[in-house]
Amino acid sequence: MAGNNTGTGILQNIMDANGTGFICESEADTLSTAIGSDYGHWSDTLRKAFDHDRLSYNRRTDQEYREIKKSYLSVLLSGTPAQVKALIPSAENGLFSRQLFYYMPGIWQWVSQFTTGDIDIEEIFTTIGLDWKKKLDLLKAHGLHTLRLTDEQKQEFDTLFSALFTRSGIANGNEM
Repeated sequence: MAGNNTGTGILQNIMDANGTGFICESEADTLSTAIGSDYGHWSDTLRKAFDHDRLSYNRRTDQEYREIKKSYLSVLLSGTPAQVKALIPSAENGLFSRQLFYYMPGIWQWVSQFTTGDIDIEEIFTTIGLDWKKKLDLLKAHGLHTLRLTDEQKQEFDTLFSALFTRSGIANGNEM
């Protein structure tokens, strides 16, 4: 679904797809501009969908009420750190903590843009996509999966994230 969307538009898109959605935008500011517009303001929808919460809206015109009990939304964005800051200006509203970031390091050596082979990127990505689809279909065929950690894994998890939590608090100068 389009990231350039209104608050009600994104809800309608998700509901029309039985609670599921995927937003993919090559520029993060497409989303930040839409969310910041007069009819935008749907960062709450992103936060709710992260937790698979119920989504609903009610409009007085035509007495329209719509609701979906569970939501499943994935968002894939690319952009610069400045674009991310416009999308998530503060960690206070909870949107920041619901994101996974990948920072690509800069390159320090020129890579020729004139390759000599006949590499078909479209074919490579189609093959990868079909392989993933097979894996997902196999997972779906076996029903619900629950990930359970051993006591050792839980302890290791808590130790690691406790240290990261402390470092983050020191680096940011405030509580989490």
